[in-house]
Amino acid sequence: MGSRKVGFMLDEAVLCASSPEYVYDWLKTRAINSINAGGVSSISLRHRLLEGGDYELEEALLLRNDPLIEIGLARFCINENVARKLFAKSIDYDRAGVSKSHARSIRIGLLYNQWIMFGECLGGDEIDDLLENATKEELAAICENPNPSDDSLLLALIEKVASKSSSLSDEKKVAVIYALSKNKIFSASVRFGELNDEINVYRTLEALWGLVKTLPAEKVFAAALVDFLYNLEPIREVFSFDEIMEICERWKPDSERVHHSKYLTNFELVRVYIAKNAFHSKYVEAETLLNNNDIALRCAAYAHVELTPDLIRGAYELDGGKVLDYISENKSAWSSPGNRDALKSIMSTEDYIYSFTELEDEWAKSHPYYFNYEGRPPSPTIDSLSKEMAAMKRIMIDDHGFVFKLVTLNFAIAVAILVYLLAF
Repeated sequence: MGSRKVGFMLDEAVLCASSPEYVYDWLKTRAINSINAGGVSSISLRHRLLEGGDYELEEALLLRNDPLIEIGLARFCINENVARKLFAKSIDYDRAGVSKSHARSIRIGLLYNQWIMFGECLGGDEIDDLLENATKEELAAICENPNPSDDSLLLALIEKVASKSSSLSDEKKVAVIYALSKNKIFSASVRFGELNDEINVYRTLEALWGLVKTLPAEKVFAAALVDFLYNLEPIREVFSFDEIMEICERWKPDSERVHHSKYLTNFELVRVYIAKNAFHSKYVEAETLLNNNDIALRCAAYAHVELTPDLIRGAYELDGGKVLDYISENKSAWSSPGNRDALKSIMSTEDYIYSFTELEDEWAKSHPYYFNYEGRPPSPTIDSLSKEMAAMKRIMIDDHGFVFKLVTLNFAIAVAILVYLLAF
């Protein structure tokens, strides 16, 4: 091993003589600077911090045995050996019956640390013991950690939540689901820049979607799953179409009755989100969903099938205002004047949370071409191209050999138009 950089040695000297508050702020600032250096990938983020970090400095800080510094190290350390020592300290604190809240704070910091792969610091038995004895706050730290490169702890936790024989209480399982719904790393709006991140997140997404196959179809779990599934990114081929129908059936309790509320029940919402996965499969049977006697499956179809004015009006006549959320999120509802008129007519009869004008303005901003040329994107380049071609023709007619050039020009125009049409 080469000699340490002088800067690291000076940092250690300063920090070992500084107040715990100063040390905590220094560790936090170092971590924040690694994030601000650019990029969102957890692996790149960790590498940036490792390149600018010093393992021996953290070992020296740990020897100060200060509670605030220990929490700072737990939250922001990059030295996995320090993480292991901190975890062992937290267990010792618990066994000694002193500083239990401090021990819990250390573990929460380690479980939420984005710069180490804490699951790899532990053996299989240690992970099992940790999850079995963790508080709801500690479990939430695992679930809300935005670092997708360390999935060993989270996958082990998901397995316990899914298992019927797990010693994890239903109360803790529900707390885990609520905590998972807060982690934007599993949202469809989040993308990652590194292949390893993508692979790990996909593997975790598969496990998360698998929960709907094993969790008890009870009210408390249905309520927890609503926000969780709403935010969870659908993935291709996670279930076959037949599996989707079977899973939806298990989330249709015998006690469910026809109700007259303008909103879907939690059980129905769970089935909507499960059924939407069908449209991420190669073999979706859209008609089966659209003509199903379950309103939840019909609503999933309303959000994805190609809509027509008659279908929009027919859906409203059959299912009332419950369909508005799903029709209004369907791109095809906004892509033609006829569909927009049909949607506007049914929204005007409902006390809906959004006005048609509000939604129309949003779609006009995000998809302006839906509101031009009957759904075809407007192309300023076509207008400018026509003007340029006309000018070029005039020039070429005055030039020698204009016949050959004009034929060549017309061929170029035809190719440009063909490319434009294929693009849309």
